[in-house]
Amino acid sequence: MSASVAIGLLLAVATALASIVGFLYKHRGAIERPDVDWRRPVWSSLMLFRSRWYTLGIVVAMGGWGLHVGALALAPISLVQATIAGGLVMLTAVADRFFAHQVSRREWIGVALAAVGLTFLAATLEGSADSAQSDFDSTTLAVFVAIVAALGVAVAIGGRSGRRAGVLFGASAGLLWPPPTPRSRRSAVSSARRAGRRSSSSRWRW
Repeated sequence: MSASVAIGLLLAVATALASIVGFLYKHRGAIERPDVDWRRPVWSSLMLFRSRWYTLGIVVAMGGWGLHVGALALAPISLVQATIAGGLVMLTAVADRFFAHQVSRREWIGVALAAVGLTFLAATLEGSADSAQSDFDSTTLAVFVAIVAALGVAVAIGGRSGRRAGVLFGASAGLLWPPPTPRSRRSAVSSARRAGRRSSSSRWRW
């Protein structure tokens, strides 16, 4: 594993931690404010940002996004995403120890199983992980983004009411989160390569 990939994975771990802390701060702020009304998005957003905890969570999450772009520029997306997904383990620990969330034994077992699955995924990845890879087809990427985004919107529409509305909205958010990632990665890699060409003293391998 090259030094740049190792740094990229460290940035991925930092991304996971920043995302977790940002989510938990936003949750703390959101429960202090009035319920979100999807028919009044501007009002709901303004109410949320009146909470200092929610605003802090947004700032932390934005910092995590910057770390994510840096990680994607230095390491293969397969390793970066698996590392960030492993942040679920950190989420459970941070929420339980620092944000006073009660985590049940069943939830701990679920997290442990997820960690085992992610470890297996990382261990069976092909390639040597010596550099960030960018050999993906633009057409395939566009089709993937369109399909996942359509599924996310469909789940959100179907979850507007009912007892499982919160679960369906969460699933929709999960589906809509991945599509920007490949585009961010491509932008990050392109910018990094341009910077590398401008600096003859750069030792990074792209």
